[in-house]
Amino acid sequence: MGDICWECDMEAEEIHHHHVVPRSRGGTKTVGLCLECHGKAHHRKKNMHGSKLTKEAIQALKDAGKLHHRPPFGFTTDGKGGLKATADAGSVLTAVLMRLDGHPLWAIALELDWNIDKAWRITKRWIDNPDELKALILSEDSNAQ
Repeated sequence: MGDICWECDMEAEEIHHHHVVPRSRGGTKTVGLCLECHGKAHHRKKNMHGSKLTKEAIQALKDAGKLHHRPPFGFTTDGKGGLKATADAGSVLTAVLMRLDGHPLWAIALELDWNIDKAWRITKRWIDNPDELKALILSEDSNAQ
């Protein structure tokens, strides 16, 4: 036996918990809707479309200076929207400096016990801004002292 949809009063196998005010806009209360009514609720008004709400939530995170993606290898988030170096950050710096010195990817991979794809991805991320990488690592070192 299923639950009853709040909108159409029909019994449904699966009830979706629809946020009356979207979570991205601060909403916390939900009503139980069947799949069909839940779909209608998100298409009834253009400002309630799922992709629009997702874009709004991502923009709000960006505006607040918070990361909305996975931090790069060698770092974690600092809880304030920034990056914090991990034990692997030194290897990242070594890889970038080796690449800037003209070392091939296979040599970097061999030196750091990485595969070539990992060496390419990591150096590609930081090759244009090694000073930012150094600053992040140095700020972490000074915070540890």
